Amino acid sequence: MRLCAAVAVRALASPAGAQPGDGDSRIEYPIHVQPILRRHCYQCHGPDRQASGLRLDVESAARAGGTSGLPILEGPIEENELLRRVTSTDPGYRMPRQAEPLSDYEISVLRRWIEQGVRVVQLFNGAY
Repeated sequence: MRLCAAVAVRALASPAGAQPGDGDSRIEYPIHVQPILRRHCYQCHGPDRQASGLRLDVESAARAGGTSGLPILEGPIEENELLRRVTSTDPGYRMPRQAEPLSDYEISVLRRWIEQGVRVVQLFNGAY
């Protein structure tokens, strides 16, 4: 209940018309990022399956990365493996595989989140 109230207060406090992809708005993990990852990534990189050794539903595992490199890192945006994968036009490299690509809006949310330092709010026993 408190989390819902906090989310509602944050939403009401946002500048009118501000969108998560806008340069001036703060990307909030549980509101903007987690739903994207849950919808597009957790099936293959979640609690039940960790394709290529990558798990994205637990912060420590996500930061550790999988076999192909670090998917979430605070370094230069051009080195971020998560962003490389979701923006690739190569069907063998792009994520999610064998599914619709992320929308431009979803990619812009992830890009802003990475640019803002990959802030994550921990929920329920360390999982997010």
